[in-house]
Amino acid sequence: SIFVGKPKTGKSTLVRDLAYRIATGEPFLGFSVTKGRVLYIALEEKRSEIKKQFQALGCIGSEEIYLHSYAVPKQNLIEQLKESIEAF
Repeated sequence: SIFVGKPKTGKSTLVRDLAYRIATGEPFLGFSVTKGRVLYIALEEKRSEIKKQFQALGCIGSEEIYLHSYAVPKQNLIEQLKESIEAF
């Protein structure tokens, strides 16, 4: 899925919360959730900041949230994303 919107409107916060809920099987916005693995791909955020934000949600490290971050888009980004998805 892709979340799109204007800058600083809470997209990343919403998606991280959804990722956490899927990884733990907890309800999201009042809806039941099927527990599963999550591949979180960040193209602009720093990996260390993302980890802190997941920890603030309650992540302890045993959740199946796989983080791939690309702080500066590199050449062949599409190929790198494809490889991340295939490895997932």
